[in-house]
Amino acid sequence: MQDLLIKIIASGLVGFFSYIYLTNTNVIYFPKNRSEERKMMITGLTLFHTALGLLIYEICQTLIPLTAIWLLIVSSTIVVVINIVFMIFINPLVLKAYYGIITLVRKKKNLGGKTASSNWRKVFHRNESAIVHIYDFSGNMIFTGFTKRVPEDIEYDYFDMILDGRSISGIEISELSTIKMFENFADELGHETEVYLDFEKRLKFYVSGTKEDKTKSKSKSPAQGD
Repeated sequence: MQDLLIKIIASGLVGFFSYIYLTNTNVIYFPKNRSEERKMMITGLTLFHTALGLLIYEICQTLIPLTAIWLLIVSSTIVVVINIVFMIFINPLVLKAYYGIITLVRKKKNLGGKTASSNWRKVFHRNESAIVHIYDFSGNMIFTGFTKRVPEDIEYDYFDMILDGRSISGIEISELSTIKMFENFADELGHETEVYLDFEKRLKFYVSGTKEDKTKSKSKSPAQGD
């Protein structure tokens, strides 16, 4: 009974970490108003990895002639390795294929594509810093500078942002001037300009950075959140 409990816990934990991995690499995304779907995904991943682990334990018990303690150690190691392979490589491929099929079906029905990332992440998660001009909905400039640290996702994290030492405070730049400035960045420097609107906090973020800056890797960058 104790061995079974250890097997279930060891396999189930990988399912939870798999959810964290998939979320942080933008493979899956659930808005905060869809908590039930998020719970179902965590439960599904946990059950899948638990079932996979128990199956591997049974196979190891049949094929590997060892004493009980060594069998548990060896089979546990194999279970963890195989589960990690599924977590990092196979699960993302399956889910990306699933979302890809959904996107194709939606486009055929003129419903638009489906993304697995929040709007905030698509705009702010970059490999390098981007220049940001922040305005309220009345067009008053609040601050301008280069991103150094931004929240992982403002739907769940406290909303704050760190702008680095190159930040320019105390300078009033009109919203129209910002638009023209960022247009010049796009024409002359090849920058990509995006505008993020936060209707809840009534803020507008004008963001400009090189197209190569957009995060493509799975590693955390200096301009990303914790």
